[in-house]
Amino acid sequence: MKKAFSIFELSIVILIIGLISAGILTGNSLVKQARFKKLIDEYQQLNNSFINFQTKYNYFPGDYSEAYNQWGSDCGTDGDVNNNAANCNGDGDYKIEWSGESYRAWQHLELGGFINGSYSGLAATSPNNFQLNSIQDGVFDRLVTGAGSSTNGIAADGGSNQPLFLMRNTNGNALLTTKELYLFDKKFDDGLAYQGKIRNRFTDYTLCDGANETASLIDVAADQYDLSNENIICVPIFILDNLLN
Repeated sequence: MKKAFSIFELSIVILIIGLISAGILTGNSLVKQARFKKLIDEYQQLNNSFINFQTKYNYFPGDYSEAYNQWGSDCGTDGDVNNNAANCNGDGDYKIEWSGESYRAWQHLELGGFINGSYSGLAATSPNNFQLNSIQDGVFDRLVTGAGSSTNGIAADGGSNQPLFLMRNTNGNALLTTKELYLFDKKFDDGLAYQGKIRNRFTDYTLCDGANETASLIDVAADQYDLSNENIICVPIFILDNLLN
């Protein structure tokens, strides 16, 4: 006849299970905090690179109108700003347009010696964005200015002519849940969806697991994150320092 567990023995088992679960949750939290700290370091390093590029060339990367004269065929096959396939130069209007210039920006930063890596500068050719070390399958994508991209949900976020970049996964989709972005924003910035250096991208087609969302996850009027939404729907944007205008 098998001996049944006593209430005391069952209590010990439950206690052990609880301690193990708490340890796993604590470990996961520490790992996430370490990843977020590394992410903010990558952002700050890129912001410094962006500042240094402006100081040296007096243009934004991607918008630099003398890029072909500076780097020649390492940048593109010619300097014609109207030839999108071969275009090395930006148009020099102190905006980083959503189309070609947002990809050339990473290439200009690399050719100027401000970031490591190799970048094609073209939308259709990889590598064309900044691969993150802190977030698996994460990239800093689309280095743009607000005034150059009002039709892509950026101008309302960043403000007029505000340089910024997006963070997405390697497939171009959302990367974080609302709670993850809120906790990251709160720890390293102001915890508000539309203020500070770290924000959510507001657009009517924010991606969540590849599906189009018809409603914002943000209460715009209150400037608060909607923590009731647990989907992977957030596309963070990171504001960069503008020295030119």
